[in-house]
Amino acid sequence: MSELKKISPSDIELIRDCMFWTSEAWSKPFIELLQNNKLISEAETFIEIGAGSQSSLSPFFLSLGKKTTCSYFFSDMSEYYSEDYLEKIKIRNNYILEKHKIRGEIEYRKMDIFELQGEYDIIFLKSILGGLFRYGQGNISDANSLIASLTSNNLTTEGQLITIDNGRSFFEGGLERLGQRKNKWRYFNKSDLKGYSQLYFFGFVTAFSIKTRNLFLGIIFEKIMYFIDLILERILDNNTPTVILKVFKKE
Repeated sequence: MSELKKISPSDIELIRDCMFWTSEAWSKPFIELLQNNKLISEAETFIEIGAGSQSSLSPFFLSLGKKTTCSYFFSDMSEYYSEDYLEKIKIRNNYILEKHKIRGEIEYRKMDIFELQGEYDIIFLKSILGGLFRYGQGNISDANSLIASLTSNNLTTEGQLITIDNGRSFFEGGLERLGQRKNKWRYFNKSDLKGYSQLYFFGFVTAFSIKTRNLFLGIIFEKIMYFIDLILERILDNNTPTVILKVFKKE
């Protein structure tokens, strides 16, 4: 593991703006990864697979001078991916680029993750596996098979696949009974995805986001949850984190 790298306050602000959803909690494992992984700064090509209309890390990687590709998934046959988000993603990312004075252009593609072509130094999946392998539509074995395929076929020799997903929290059973998980999204345990080289995780009470439903109150609520989790991180052996980041390399 490389020496701890200092991440600037401006980079932290940029990363949190890119994350959007419960931004402090989701950014923390990613920032820890940046502090401990020098290969990210040395990488030249980056692709984000499955960017969302309100959350994309492509502006951050463009700020590092990477050749940046931002892709999104669209299918007329899908119940959950039938809306074409391209223009919304561009508007959101352009706002981030302008706010943080980032130069360069992001290449946008409509892409099926199961048919990815080419090799990249960094493949980034944020909150994608839970949507692709929802309960009743896939399983953990399927998710591991996809990761094995991407690392084998689509990474350069020193490349890295970075996944960041929702963890199955301590409160998951109660949230399901309250009807908060109707979209069948999969929430992962720390042990579900195999063969990783690095693991970072965070969160105990930060189990959902309300920012899109009420921006002002949502921001306040999420900050409170984040500070509670910072305290709990010091006193709990957290086996049910709400955010899990893993790094996979070509074998």
